[in-house]
Amino acid sequence: MFTGLESLLWRARLFVLAAVVASLVMTSALLAVALADTWVLVREAWHYVAGSGTGAAEEVRGLVVAHAVRAIDGFLLATVTFLFGIGLYDLFVRRIRAIREDGRHSRVLEIRSLDQLKSKLGKVLVLILVVKLFEQTLALRIGAALDVLVIGAGVLLMAVALYVSHAEGKRSFTHHAEEE
Repeated sequence: MFTGLESLLWRARLFVLAAVVASLVMTSALLAVALADTWVLVREAWHYVAGSGTGAAEEVRGLVVAHAVRAIDGFLLATVTFLFGIGLYDLFVRRIRAIREDGRHSRVLEIRSLDQLKSKLGKVLVLILVVKLFEQTLALRIGAALDVLVIGAGVLLMAVALYVSHAEGKRSFTHHAEEE
C-alpha cells in the first residue's frame, strides 16, 4: 500500500517543472525589459554626448543614469529567476550533470540544498535592494539636513546587509567544503 503512495509522491516532484518553466519564461521577459532599458540608455547617452538632448544636459544625464539603474535592476531580477529555476530543477527533478562536468563552470550554478538556493537568491535580492536604494536616492530632492542623514543611514544599512551576506557566503562555502 505505501509503495504505491511513495511512488506517486516521488513522481509528484515533477510538478516542480511548472515552476522551472515559469522561471525561464520570467527570465526571458525580464531580460527583454532590461535589454530595452539598455537600448534607451544608449540612445539617451548618444543624445547627451552629441549635445542634442531635448532638455538640459543635467536632465539628460539623469535619464541616462536612471536607465542604467533600471537595466541593472532588470538583469539582477532575471538572474534571480534563472537561479531559482535552475535550483528547483537541480534539487527536485534531476541533477544537471553539465554543471558539474564542465570544468569552466562557475560554482554559482551548483546548488546542493534548499538552504544554499535560498542563500544565493538572498544575496542577489540584497543587491537588488542596493540598486533600488540607489535609484530612489537619485530621484530624491534633498530639502533638509535630515534627508542627508536618512540617505546615509540607508547606505549604512545596505553596507551592513552586504557584509553579512558576504560573511554568510564564506561560512556556507567553508561548511560545504568540509562536507566534501
